[in-house]
Amino acid sequence: TKSIAKVPGPNGSYTLWLNGQLDAFDPASNIFFQYKKPLLLPDYPSVKGNYVSPDNWVWIMTDKGLYVYNPQRQIFNNHVFNSPITSQSVVLNSVKNNLLVCGQSSSLFSLYDSNQNQINDFSNLLFNKHPSKKTPAAALALTKETDTKWWMCTTEGIVKFDLASGNNKWFEHKEGDSTSLPRNFVNHLFFDSKKKLWIFPWREGIWQMDTLSGKCTRIIDGLSVNAGMKKKLIIADAAEDEQGNIGMCDEDEGIMWYERETSIFSKPCAHHSGTGVHTTSIYRRNGSLCSLFNKR
Repeated sequence: TKSIAKVPGPNGSYTLWLNGQLDAFDPASNIFFQYKKPLLLPDYPSVKGNYVSPDNWVWIMTDKGLYVYNPQRQIFNNHVFNSPITSQSVVLNSVKNNLLVCGQSSSLFSLYDSNQNQINDFSNLLFNKHPSKKTPAAALALTKETDTKWWMCTTEGIVKFDLASGNNKWFEHKEGDSTSLPRNFVNHLFFDSKKKLWIFPWREGIWQMDTLSGKCTRIIDGLSVNAGMKKKLIIADAAEDEQGNIGMCDEDEGIMWYERETSIFSKPCAHHSGTGVHTTSIYRRNGSLCSLFNKR
Protein backbone atom coordinates (compact mmCIF):
# COMPACT_ATOMS: atom_id res chain seq x y z
CA THR A 1 0.00 0.00 0.00
CA LYS A 2 1.24 3.51 -0.83
CA SER A 3 -0.50 5.42 1.97
CA ILE A 4 -2.03 4.81 5.38
CA ALA A 5 -4.10 7.35 7.29
CA LYS A 6 -4.88 6.98 10.99
CA VAL A 7 -8.40 8.28 11.45
CA PRO A 8 -9.60 8.95 15.04
CA GLY A 9 -13.00 7.54 15.97
CA PRO A 10 -15.27 7.72 19.02
CA ASN A 11 -14.07 6.69 22.50
CA GLY A 12 -10.42 6.82 21.54
CA SER A 13 -10.69 4.21 18.80
CA TYR A 14 -9.18 4.65 15.35
CA THR A 15 -9.25 3.15 11.88
CA LEU A 16 -6.50 2.84 9.29
CA TRP A 17 -7.58 4.04 5.85
CA LEU A 18 -5.68 2.40 2.99
CA ASN A 19 -5.32 3.25 -0.65
CA GLY A 20 -7.41 1.05 -2.90
CA GLN A 21 -11.15 0.83 -3.35
CA LEU A 22 -12.14 2.44 -0.03
CA ASP A 23 -10.31 -0.29 1.90
CA ALA A 24 -9.60 0.11 5.62
CA PHE A 25 -8.30 -1.81 8.63
CA ASP A 26 -9.73 -1.93 12.16
CA PRO A 27 -6.87 -2.65 14.63
CA ALA A 28 -9.26 -3.33 17.52
CA SER A 29 -10.89 -6.28 15.78
CA ASN A 30 -7.91 -7.06 13.52
CA ILE A 31 -9.99 -7.14 10.35
CA PHE A 32 -9.89 -5.51 6.94
CA PHE A 33 -13.13 -4.12 5.54
CA GLN A 34 -14.45 -1.98 2.72
CA TYR A 35 -16.58 1.15 3.04
CA LYS A 36 -19.69 1.45 0.91
CA LYS A 37 -19.13 3.33 -2.32
CA PRO A 38 -20.82 6.70 -2.87
CA LEU A 39 -24.38 6.12 -4.09
CA LEU A 40 -24.01 8.26 -7.22
CA LEU A 41 -20.97 6.39 -8.53
CA PRO A 42 -21.47 3.31 -10.74
CA ASP A 43 -18.40 1.61 -9.25
CA TYR A 44 -15.75 2.09 -6.57
CA PRO A 45 -13.23 4.89 -7.06
CA SER A 46 -9.55 4.01 -6.96
CA VAL A 47 -8.06 5.73 -3.91
CA LYS A 48 -4.62 7.19 -4.64
CA GLY A 49 -3.92 8.68 -1.24
CA ASN A 50 -5.35 9.85 2.08
CA TYR A 51 -4.68 12.88 4.23
CA VAL A 52 -6.02 13.61 7.75
CA SER A 53 -6.24 17.36 8.42
CA PRO A 54 -5.77 18.85 11.94
CA ASP A 55 -9.56 18.85 12.45
CA ASN A 56 -9.52 15.04 11.87
CA TRP A 57 -11.31 15.26 8.54
CA VAL A 58 -10.15 12.73 5.96
CA TRP A 59 -9.29 13.97 2.47
CA ILE A 60 -9.39 11.13 -0.04
CA MET A 61 -7.74 11.49 -3.44
CA THR A 62 -9.29 9.18 -6.05
CA ASP A 63 -9.47 8.73 -9.81
CA LYS A 64 -13.04 10.11 -9.54
CA GLY A 65 -12.02 13.30 -7.77
CA LEU A 66 -11.55 14.50 -4.20
CA TYR A 67 -13.78 13.26 -1.37
CA VAL A 68 -13.95 14.65 2.16
CA TYR A 69 -15.13 12.57 5.11
CA ASN A 70 -15.90 13.75 8.66
CA PRO A 71 -15.46 10.72 10.99
CA GLN A 72 -17.39 12.49 13.77
CA ARG A 73 -20.54 12.23 11.69
CA GLN A 74 -22.35 9.00 10.96
CA ILE A 75 -21.86 7.39 7.56
CA PHE A 76 -25.02 7.28 5.48
CA ASN A 77 -26.34 3.87 4.56
CA ASN A 78 -28.20 3.93 1.27
CA HIS A 79 -31.20 1.75 0.49
CA VAL A 80 -32.15 1.78 -3.18
CA PHE A 81 -35.58 0.58 -4.30
CA ASN A 82 -35.73 -1.26 -7.61
CA SER A 83 -38.48 1.07 -8.80
CA PRO A 84 -40.25 4.19 -7.45
CA ILE A 85 -42.52 3.31 -4.51
CA THR A 86 -44.76 6.39 -4.73
CA SER A 87 -45.84 9.22 -7.01
CA GLN A 88 -45.69 11.51 -3.96
CA SER A 89 -42.82 11.94 -1.47
CA VAL A 90 -41.72 8.94 0.64
CA VAL A 91 -42.94 9.36 4.24
CA LEU A 92 -40.60 8.20 7.04
CA ASN A 93 -40.80 7.86 10.81
CA SER A 94 -39.04 5.83 13.49
CA VAL A 95 -40.37 3.45 16.13
CA LYS A 96 -38.16 1.58 18.62
CA ASN A 97 -35.02 1.85 16.43
CA ASN A 98 -36.95 0.64 13.40
CA LEU A 99 -38.06 2.67 10.41
CA LEU A 100 -41.59 3.10 9.05
CA VAL A 101 -41.52 3.63 5.28
CA CYS A 102 -44.73 4.78 3.61
CA GLY A 103 -45.20 4.94 -0.15
CA GLN A 104 -48.08 4.02 -2.43
CA SER A 105 -50.20 1.00 -3.38
CA SER A 106 -48.28 -2.21 -2.61
CA SER A 107 -45.61 -0.11 -0.85
CA LEU A 108 -48.02 1.91 1.28
CA PHE A 109 -46.79 0.91 4.75
CA SER A 110 -43.69 -1.15 5.64
CA LEU A 111 -41.43 -1.61 8.66
CA TYR A 112 -37.63 -1.87 8.31
CA ASP A 113 -34.93 -2.61 10.89
CA SER A 114 -31.75 -0.56 11.40
CA ASN A 115 -29.95 -2.71 8.81
CA GLN A 116 -32.57 -1.81 6.20
CA ASN A 117 -34.13 -5.26 6.20
CA GLN A 118 -37.90 -5.33 5.79
CA ILE A 119 -39.54 -6.69 8.95
CA ASN A 120 -43.16 -6.44 7.89
CA ASP A 121 -45.29 -5.14 5.04
CA PHE A 122 -48.70 -3.94 6.21
CA SER A 123 -49.88 -2.61 2.82
CA ASN A 124 -52.28 -5.42 1.89
CA LEU A 125 -53.67 -5.49 5.43
CA LEU A 126 -54.52 -1.80 5.16
CA PHE A 127 -56.12 -2.06 1.73
CA ASN A 128 -58.30 -4.98 2.78
CA LYS A 129 -60.02 -2.65 5.27
CA HIS A 130 -60.37 0.37 2.96
CA PRO A 131 -64.11 1.03 2.41
CA SER A 132 -63.63 1.75 -1.29
CA LYS A 133 -60.69 -0.65 -1.88
CA LYS A 134 -58.68 2.24 -3.37
CA THR A 135 -55.31 0.57 -3.80
CA PRO A 136 -53.66 3.57 -5.58
CA ALA A 137 -53.68 5.44 -2.24
CA ALA A 138 -50.37 7.24 -1.55
CA ALA A 139 -49.12 8.23 1.90
CA LEU A 140 -48.75 11.97 2.53
CA ALA A 141 -47.93 12.20 6.25
CA LEU A 142 -47.61 9.99 9.34
CA THR A 143 -48.04 10.88 13.01
CA LYS A 144 -47.81 8.91 16.25
CA GLU A 145 -50.53 8.68 18.91
CA THR A 146 -48.67 6.05 20.98
CA ASP A 147 -45.72 3.73 20.25
CA THR A 148 -48.09 1.26 18.59
CA LYS A 149 -50.94 3.49 17.37
CA TRP A 150 -50.24 5.56 14.26
CA TRP A 151 -52.29 7.78 11.98
CA MET A 152 -51.53 8.23 8.29
CA CYS A 153 -53.14 10.62 5.85
CA THR A 154 -53.20 9.65 2.20
CA THR A 155 -54.59 10.69 -1.15
CA GLU A 156 -57.57 8.46 -0.37
CA GLY A 157 -58.44 9.29 3.24
CA ILE A 158 -56.98 8.77 6.71
CA VAL A 159 -56.14 5.42 8.30
CA LYS A 160 -55.61 4.63 11.98
CA PHE A 161 -53.28 1.66 12.46
CA ASP A 162 -52.12 -0.45 15.42
CA LEU A 163 -48.66 -1.95 14.83
CA ALA A 164 -49.08 -4.54 17.57
CA SER A 165 -52.45 -6.01 16.59
CA GLY A 166 -52.69 -5.03 12.94
CA ASN A 167 -56.12 -3.51 13.55
CA ASN A 168 -56.84 -0.53 11.33
CA LYS A 169 -59.69 1.77 10.42
CA TRP A 170 -60.15 4.14 7.50
CA PHE A 171 -61.91 7.50 7.47
CA GLU A 172 -62.99 9.09 4.20
CA HIS A 173 -65.29 11.73 2.75
CA LYS A 174 -68.99 10.85 2.70
CA GLU A 175 -71.39 12.82 0.54
CA GLY A 176 -74.06 14.54 2.64
CA ASP A 177 -72.16 14.07 5.91
CA SER A 178 -70.72 17.40 7.08
CA THR A 179 -68.85 15.67 9.94
CA SER A 180 -66.81 13.43 7.62
CA LEU A 181 -63.57 14.45 5.93
CA PRO A 182 -64.24 17.35 3.55
CA ARG A 183 -62.16 15.50 0.96
CA ASN A 184 -60.01 12.38 0.88
CA PHE A 185 -56.76 14.07 -0.14
CA VAL A 186 -55.38 15.08 3.28
CA ASN A 187 -52.09 16.93 3.07
CA HIS A 188 -50.97 16.62 6.70
CA LEU A 189 -52.08 15.66 10.23
CA PHE A 190 -50.70 16.45 13.66
CA PHE A 191 -51.26 15.60 17.35
CA ASP A 192 -50.81 18.51 19.76
CA SER A 193 -49.77 18.19 23.42
CA LYS A 194 -53.42 17.86 24.46
CA LYS A 195 -53.78 14.85 22.11
CA LYS A 196 -56.05 16.77 19.75
CA LEU A 197 -55.75 15.52 16.19
CA TRP A 198 -55.43 18.36 13.68
CA ILE A 199 -56.02 17.50 10.03
CA PHE A 200 -55.25 19.58 6.97
CA PRO A 201 -57.16 18.51 3.83
CA TRP A 202 -55.96 19.94 0.51
CA ARG A 203 -57.38 23.48 0.09
CA GLU A 204 -60.01 22.86 2.75
CA GLY A 205 -58.54 24.82 5.65
CA ILE A 206 -57.82 23.56 9.17
CA TRP A 207 -59.87 20.87 10.93
CA GLN A 208 -59.85 18.72 14.06
CA MET A 209 -60.93 15.07 14.17
CA ASP A 210 -62.38 13.16 17.11
CA THR A 211 -60.13 10.09 17.28
CA LEU A 212 -62.92 7.83 18.58
CA SER A 213 -65.83 8.73 16.33
CA GLY A 214 -63.92 10.11 13.35
CA LYS A 215 -66.14 13.19 13.31
CA CYS A 216 -64.45 16.28 11.86
CA THR A 217 -64.90 19.90 12.88
CA ARG A 218 -63.80 22.83 10.75
CA ILE A 219 -61.66 25.29 12.71
CA ILE A 220 -60.91 27.85 10.00
CA ASP A 221 -61.08 28.11 6.21
CA GLY A 222 -58.38 30.70 5.70
CA LEU A 223 -57.37 34.29 6.44
CA SER A 224 -56.68 35.90 3.07
CA VAL A 225 -59.43 37.21 0.78
CA ASN A 226 -58.86 37.34 -2.98
CA ALA A 227 -61.48 38.75 -5.37
CA GLY A 228 -64.07 38.57 -2.63
CA MET A 229 -63.36 34.89 -1.94
CA LYS A 230 -61.56 33.52 1.10
CA LYS A 231 -58.49 31.57 0.03
CA LYS A 232 -58.50 28.11 1.56
CA LEU A 233 -55.30 26.99 3.20
CA ILE A 234 -52.85 24.28 2.13
CA ILE A 235 -51.09 23.29 5.36
CA ALA A 236 -48.02 21.11 4.79
CA ASP A 237 -46.57 20.90 8.32
CA ALA A 238 -47.22 21.93 11.94
CA ALA A 239 -45.30 22.17 15.22
CA GLU A 240 -46.11 23.26 18.77
CA ASP A 241 -44.06 25.49 21.08
CA GLU A 242 -43.68 25.22 24.86
CA GLN A 243 -46.74 27.43 25.49
CA GLY A 244 -48.99 25.27 23.33
CA ASN A 245 -49.09 27.70 20.41
CA ILE A 246 -49.02 26.03 17.00
CA GLY A 247 -47.11 27.18 13.93
CA MET A 248 -48.29 25.87 10.58
CA CYS A 249 -46.74 26.03 7.10
CA ASP A 250 -49.05 27.09 4.30
CA GLU A 251 -47.73 26.35 0.81
CA ASP A 252 -49.01 29.69 -0.53
CA GLU A 253 -49.05 32.08 2.44
CA GLY A 254 -46.12 31.16 4.66
CA ILE A 255 -46.42 30.72 8.43
CA MET A 256 -49.85 30.54 10.07
CA TRP A 257 -49.99 30.95 13.84
CA TYR A 258 -52.52 29.60 16.37
CA GLU A 259 -52.47 31.34 19.76
CA ARG A 260 -53.52 28.77 22.36
CA GLU A 261 -54.71 31.29 24.97
CA THR A 262 -56.97 33.26 22.63
CA SER A 263 -57.71 30.60 19.95
CA ILE A 264 -56.89 33.26 17.34
CA PHE A 265 -55.18 32.53 14.01
CA SER A 266 -52.78 35.02 12.44
CA LYS A 267 -49.94 35.46 9.93
CA PRO A 268 -47.13 36.80 12.14
CA CYS A 269 -44.45 36.85 9.44
CA ALA A 270 -46.49 38.58 6.74
CA HIS A 271 -44.95 42.01 7.38
CA HIS A 272 -41.46 40.51 6.93
CA SER A 273 -41.99 38.05 4.09
CA GLY A 274 -44.89 39.67 2.22
CA THR A 275 -47.23 37.63 0.02
CA GLY A 276 -46.60 34.64 -2.22
CA VAL A 277 -44.46 32.79 0.32
CA HIS A 278 -43.95 29.03 -0.03
CA THR A 279 -43.03 27.03 3.09
CA THR A 280 -43.48 23.32 3.78
CA SER A 281 -41.54 22.51 6.95
CA ILE A 282 -41.50 23.77 10.54
CA TYR A 283 -39.80 22.22 13.58
CA ARG A 284 -39.10 22.91 17.22
CA ARG A 285 -35.53 23.57 18.36
CA ASN A 286 -34.26 24.94 21.68
CA GLY A 287 -37.72 26.14 22.64
CA SER A 288 -38.33 27.99 19.35
CA LEU A 289 -40.13 27.10 16.13
CA CYS A 290 -37.96 27.28 12.99
CA SER A 291 -38.91 27.28 9.33
CA LEU A 292 -37.49 28.11 5.92
CA PHE A 293 -39.45 29.69 3.09
CA ASN A 294 -39.13 30.53 -0.60
CA LYS A 295 -40.47 33.77 -2.03
CA ARG A 296 -42.40 33.20 -5.24
